[in-house]
This record gives sequence, structure tokens and C-alpha cells, in this order.
Amino acid sequence: MSEIKLKDMLDSMTLEELSVNSKGIKSLIKKSNIPLYGKFLKDYELNGVLFKKEDLFRLLKEDKDSYIVELEQQSLSIISLPKKLEEKVFVF
Repeated sequence: MSEIKLKDMLDSMTLEELSVNSKGIKSLIKKSNIPLYGKFLKDYELNGVLFKKEDLFRLLKEDKDSYIVELEQQSLSIISLPKKLEEKVFVF
């Protein structure tokens, strides 16, 4: 699926539809090689570093328990976010 078609599809979906279909949407994005961005919903401290609400990051890799992300504001700053905190501390 092209980036334009995927964007049009996502723009036409309601927030509830996006939430219900989030796993399928992430899969489509990965297959299309479009970068998946996320943001923090609230201030979050990890290993003594404070990440601010609304800070953006890009998904690099996903494993069973965590997401490996690169911070948008600090290139080459890579962290691991536990999946259990998704939708509590951060969203994609």
C-alpha cells in the first residue's frame, strides 16, 4: 500500500476505529516501510532521564516486551519503552 493511500485510509477512520484496529494498522505501516512515530502522553522518567509530554519518537524495532525507539529531538538517542506502558505513558 502506498503512503498516500495509507494516509487517506487513516484520515478517514474515527479515533475508535483506529484504537480497535491499532495492531493491523501498525502491521500495514511496517510493511509499507513508512516510519511510525509516537509521542509521550505525560512526563516520563527512565533511567534518570526525563522525557516531556508531547516529545516525539520513531519506532525502530519491536520485540515481545518492548519497543526500541529513537527520540526525534535527540538523534542517536535510542531507548527501550516497555509495551505495558503503551496508551498509559505513550502512544503511536
